[in-house]
Amino acid sequence: MSVIAVLGANGRLGASVVQAFFEAGYKVIAVTKTGVAPASSKIEYRAADAMDRDAVIKSCAGADFILNALNLPYEKWHAQAFTIAQNVIAAAKAHNAVHLFPGNVYNYGKGIPALCDENTKPTKPTPLGNIRLKMEAFFEASAKQDDVKTIIIRAGDFYGAAKPGSWFDMGLCRKIDRGIFTYPGPMDVMHAWAYLPDLAETFVGIAGQSQDLNMFEVFTFSGHSFTGNQMCTYLENAAGKPLRATSLPWRMIKIGKLFVPSWRGISEMSYLWNRSHSLSDVKLKKVLGTIKQTPPEEAVNAAYKVLYAS
Repeated sequence: MSVIAVLGANGRLGASVVQAFFEAGYKVIAVTKTGVAPASSKIEYRAADAMDRDAVIKSCAGADFILNALNLPYEKWHAQAFTIAQNVIAAAKAHNAVHLFPGNVYNYGKGIPALCDENTKPTKPTPLGNIRLKMEAFFEASAKQDDVKTIIIRAGDFYGAAKPGSWFDMGLCRKIDRGIFTYPGPMDVMHAWAYLPDLAETFVGIAGQSQDLNMFEVFTFSGHSFTGNQMCTYLENAAGKPLRATSLPWRMIKIGKLFVPSWRGISEMSYLWNRSHSLSDVKLKKVLGTIKQTPPEEAVNAAYKVLYAS
């Protein structure tokens, strides 16, 4: 039986990945800060502070795969993100494990094109984008120098988790009980999304093919691409009522970023709501054949229900 350690197992992606790998027959080690398991859990929980290298290495003992699902608040990226990346690679090296990493579209920068793939070059990356570029360059160097295999699956904004904290629930749906749909950009601009149950299953598929892949591989996950108008329609159907579309108060956020650290990152990445973008899945399909893609309306409905249904 293959073993996977999931760092950040209580997070939005982490919880989805834990469930997907468990259902696929893997032994799953769920690594969280406390290591406390939910009642009646059949999954082994271990504790580790991601900033403590020795603790991370110890928590991943016995793993064939290590998936880094740790999701730092924006204000901690500059101080902690690269250190955590180094600690995870150290654990993968210590246990001869394959490192699985969820990439995002920040790498592409402010010049992000309408369709992105694994070969799309960065154009005018932001400071947060540069952190991701630095991390991935380190992963590639570690693959060449230390034989630590890294497989990245790059995806759009997450949605579909039971735990709140994403653009989907804290942005688009935050006033839906009052019949208001809040959108951060022009309603006709395409935006890339990743429905987490589908992305988690894709990681399972890639793990199963990992021995045939290069030491450093990057894939892009198409997921769903919606305009604001499309997302509003899907959410109207999910909520069972008409919604009035309103814009996000960016002026307030850009002023507030001087006082609210987390708003700085939100403001920095605002361009993603103004530039149409989507991701190609051509390379993924060559490896996996088919990719799980829940129909868009079904996915949005499920994402809404898991968070907001009474």
